[in-house]
Amino acid sequence: MSRGRTFLTHLLASATIVGSACAIIFFVWYPHPYFLATGAWTVLRVLIAVDLGLGPLCTLIVFKPGKRRLKFDLAAIALVQLAALVYGVISIYQDRPYYTVFAVDRFYVLAGEDVDRDELARREREVRIGEKPLCGPLLVAASRPTDAAGLPARLGLPEERLAFLPLIARNRDLSFVVDAQSGAPLEGLDVDPWIGDVGAQNTPAAPAAQP
Repeated sequence: MSRGRTFLTHLLASATIVGSACAIIFFVWYPHPYFLATGAWTVLRVLIAVDLGLGPLCTLIVFKPGKRRLKFDLAAIALVQLAALVYGVISIYQDRPYYTVFAVDRFYVLAGEDVDRDELARREREVRIGEKPLCGPLLVAASRPTDAAGLPARLGLPEERLAFLPLIARNRDLSFVVDAQSGAPLEGLDVDPWIGDVGAQNTPAAPAAQP
């Protein structure tokens, strides 16, 4: 084959493979609006650039009928393309939205690896969460405990003396338990302070999945 025909054949084959992967990503793993929300485009852009752009372009550059080691060069190009495809698809699959969690007044999108598997298994024995659908994430709700008796007992204060304020830091936001009278911080909790009006309820927010 001529150089131009080889390039077009390689380009068409690459476009078919990348297009099939994109169809799965857009319609099965990241249906609208999750692709926009999760930023999966960063990895997909690299995958497309290597497999749809760089691979066929390298073939166009190195191909010459009768060239020695031509098969080796083409095999090396195909191997690089395959490695980029496998790496990109696995990364996108692992980060796909697995849960959409409703918490008080907003939704959180979580990948499978963002969830504590041991805690999830424990909760599934108490509440049937259900199976993830083929397309898109599983929709669940986060519940808030209503009994803060253990916390006042540990701090030595009555429950009505406790309030909660956000603790803003570079790495993550936490919650501070404070004395409602003096405003003195009492204890830090590894709890997202933005999942609801924690202070109004005087209870720490610890979401647990339920249908």
